Amino acid sequence: MQPQLKGTPLAQTARQFIAAIKATKFDKTIDLQHLLDTLPAIHLRQGYSLGWYREGDMMGTHVHLYPFRTGSTWEYDPGIHNRDIENKNFLDFLEYWDKARHGDKKAARIIEQRENPKPFHDGQIIRCSIMMGADDAVPKMEYYLDVDFTPESVWQTLLLLVLSENYLPHGWHGGYANGTIILDPDDLKRVIPSRIERSQWQPFLTDDRLIPSVTMLSDTEALITVCRWGGWSGLNYMTYHAFYDDRSIRFSRQDPVNLIKYDCGIRF
Repeated sequence: MQPQLKGTPLAQTARQFIAAIKATKFDKTIDLQHLLDTLPAIHLRQGYSLGWYREGDMMGTHVHLYPFRTGSTWEYDPGIHNRDIENKNFLDFLEYWDKARHGDKKAARIIEQRENPKPFHDGQIIRCSIMMGADDAVPKMEYYLDVDFTPESVWQTLLLLVLSENYLPHGWHGGYANGTIILDPDDLKRVIPSRIERSQWQPFLTDDRLIPSVTMLSDTEALITVCRWGGWSGLNYMTYHAFYDDRSIRFSRQDPVNLIKYDCGIRF
C-alpha cells in the first residue's frame, strides 16, 4: 500500500499558508519567516532567511520568493533596475536599443547589463525591482531547502515553490498568473462565475479529483494532484511529480487536464 495523504490535512496547511501570504505587506519587509512558520515540515538551510523581490518591466511584474544569508546587508544589483529603466515606458526602452545601435556607449552599457546580469551571491539581498532576464541570476529556492521526504514535506514544498505563485502579488500582464487552489468542494462553489450553468460544475462537487492528494511512490518520488481555478482557463486538474535528492525536492508538471472551460474575457 502506497502511503498517501489526502484532503483535510493538506487543505488546513494550505489555508494557513495562503492566509499568511495575503496578510503580508510586500513593501519594505525583507524577512518572511512568518510564511515558513506555517510550513513546519520544511526549513531553509541553517543560516538562510526567506526574502522576496519584484521582477518584471512595464509589461508586467511578479513577486518571487528567494533565499539569502541571514543578516546580510549586501545589496544585489543586476546592473539594471528601477533607477535605470523601471520608471520609463516601453518605447523609452526601445530607444536604448536604437541609441546603442548607433554607438551610444551609455545605452549600450544598459543593454549589455540587462542581457548579462551580474551573478547573484547567496550573501546578497534584493532591495529593488529587477528586470526580466536578470531574474535568471537568482538562485533557485529548492537548493536551499532542508527537508525529509514525507507526504507533508512534499505538499509544503509544492506550496512554497510552485502554488504560492497564485497568491503572490502580480502587476499588469503578470496578473495572468493569479489563480485559486481548490481544496474542497466549497472552494469551487465560491469561485464559479454565475454565467456557468450549474449543470456544468455541480458534478465535480463529488468528483474525487477535486480533493488534493500526495502519494508516495518510492523513497525518492511522489505524485501530487490538485485542482486550480484560473480566470483565463477555468478548472484544471494538475498533476506534479516530486523527486528527492540531497535533502531537496524538485518538481515536474504534467500537462493540465481542463475540467471546466472558462475565460473571463479580461485582457490586460
